[in-house]
Amino acid sequence: MTNPSAKTVDSILHIVLIEDQDVDKIMIEQAFSMLEQPVILHIYSDGDEALKEIRTSAQVLKPDLIITDLRMPNKAGQDFIREIKEIDGLDEVPVAVLSGFTEEFVKMEPMLRHEVVALMGKQELYSDFPKFLGEIKRLCAQIKPH
Repeated sequence: MTNPSAKTVDSILHIVLIEDQDVDKIMIEQAFSMLEQPVILHIYSDGDEALKEIRTSAQVLKPDLIITDLRMPNKAGQDFIREIKEIDGLDEVPVAVLSGFTEEFVKMEPMLRHEVVALMGKQELYSDFPKFLGEIKRLCAQIKPH
C-alpha cells in the first residue's frame, strides 16, 4: 500500500507489518493511509514469511520499522524479533509489537522487551482508533527513511 502523497523515493517509509488477522491488517492499513508521511507497507501473515522476504531483500531495501504481532502461526513474534535482531544490518531497525495479549509482552525475555520501541494494543484498533493512529504517527515521526 502506498500513500498517494509520496513526493520523493527518499522520503518514503518502508514498514514491515506481520499480522495474521485480515481484519486487523485492514484497520492498520487504514491508519497508515491517514498519515501525511508517505508509507509503503510490506505485509506478511507470519514471521517465517517475513524473515524469508526480509533476508532476500535486505540488501536492496532495509525496512525503516517493523511491526509484529506476537501470536502468529509458524513463527511467533518473540522468535521473529530474536532472529531479526541477529541479522547483520537489521539489528538497528526499530521493532514495535502489536498484540491483543499484552500479558505475552510482559512474559517476553527481558532482552527482547528491551529491543521493542513500542507496544500497541489491538483493542485500540477498534475501541480507540484515534489513540492507535496517534501511536502510529508518533512512531513514524521518530523514523528517518533509509
